Amino acid sequence: MAGAGAKLFVSGDILTAAQVNTYLMDQSIMRFATTAARDAAFGGVGEPTLAEGMFAYIDADNKLYFYTGSAAVHTRLHRRFARDPAHERAARGDHRRGAFQLLP
Repeated sequence: MAGAGAKLFVSGDILTAAQVNTYLMDQSIMRFATTAARDAAFGGVGEPTLAEGMFAYIDADNKLYFYTGSAAVHTRLHRRFARDPAHERAARGDHRRGAFQLLP
């Protein structure tokens, strides 16, 4: 399952393994070194199953992929940093400087 939507947990709630998987793990952007490492992480015994709507960031090509239910496709969303001091400051945490851009 690719996530169960949103849930407001309150103090004292018991978080089950199923809730961790559906509310947290299935709705995160996973990070892998390569597409081969991503593919190897799913479908085996004791491993999660890919589901439509999952995202994965691949270090080898610096791309974000979206799983359509039948294939992982490049989203064309990524970040680009300019090599100037203002953007380098932004990359270290000053998000107001506009270091991140969504490219078509």
